[in-house]
Amino acid sequence: MKAARAICLLVLTLTSGICLADVGGLGGAAEFVFYLLLFAVLWLLLTALLVRILRKLSFPKRFGLSFLFFVSPLFFLIGWSALDQFLGTAGKRVDGVALSPVVVEGVSFPAGSRVTYEQMGGGFWHARPIGAKTHKTVMLGSLEINELEQVEGSADEFYAVLARVQTIEGWSCSEYSTVDMKMTGTQLRFESCELAAPKTINNVTWPSLTTVTRKDDGGWALSRSNGTEDHSPAQAFGMKFRVMDATYSSALVLTQWSAQAFFEDTTLGDYTFSSGRWNTLHLTDGGDISIDGGAKNIKTGEEIDCVLIQSQGHQVAPCKPHDG
Repeated sequence: MKAARAICLLVLTLTSGICLADVGGLGGAAEFVFYLLLFAVLWLLLTALLVRILRKLSFPKRFGLSFLFFVSPLFFLIGWSALDQFLGTAGKRVDGVALSPVVVEGVSFPAGSRVTYEQMGGGFWHARPIGAKTHKTVMLGSLEINELEQVEGSADEFYAVLARVQTIEGWSCSEYSTVDMKMTGTQLRFESCELAAPKTINNVTWPSLTTVTRKDDGGWALSRSNGTEDHSPAQAFGMKFRVMDATYSSALVLTQWSAQAFFEDTTLGDYTFSSGRWNTLHLTDGGDISIDGGAKNIKTGEEIDCVLIQSQGHQVAPCKPHDG
């Protein structure tokens, strides 16, 4: 019994000393390893205590019982995992291969498709398909797609992958790009995609890879960022930009516009703007364009922080205190 008391005292000393230590600064993986090692040390000590208690048994029995006790956590984990797989945790996603055609939100995918199921609970066989992927072309209404899946954590948001370039509600969407969809009633409605080809709306040109997104009011938001020499820049009002954003009404009437960073050195009237500087542009309430971030008068060499121009690039002048 003295040995047993000594082991218990050692366990208490270790746990109190370690648990009081500051482990809050450890990362997730490091913290997991720390607690795993702590559990292993404690379990070894408990196993040693069991061996001591069973010392009057024959060696085979003592060894067998001690070994079973030592590996029992592993048996528990395996058993729990098997039980969890059998019962099926509600909301858990599992992947599989369809042995027969499967339907996801009205879209029929052929046998052999990779399918994502959401378990309903009460047994692994209670699951519903919420996504599928195939090398063949399947139809989502009039759209040709290869993949459709529900966005995790959202019951009414989905994404589809187009099998080829297709025009959706007037927007040319890229091949193999992700198209965001939203369930409205019993139908999936187009929400967002990347443009496959440039699109010009009045005096604004949006290059390929521009993201177009439906707004809650039925209008559209367009965004183009990180223009490079390998891709066409966004263009508006006779200027080229690396970053450009705008919103339109459902009739494609411009309601808001802004841009940042000229794509190339630009001269407007008596002022020049460097592509190496981060200029910010936006439409004012009066329909003019305010350019903030630094301009230089090519005649006087004067540096100025804000310039105001008409949307067609005429009558360039320094901003007044109330402009912008």
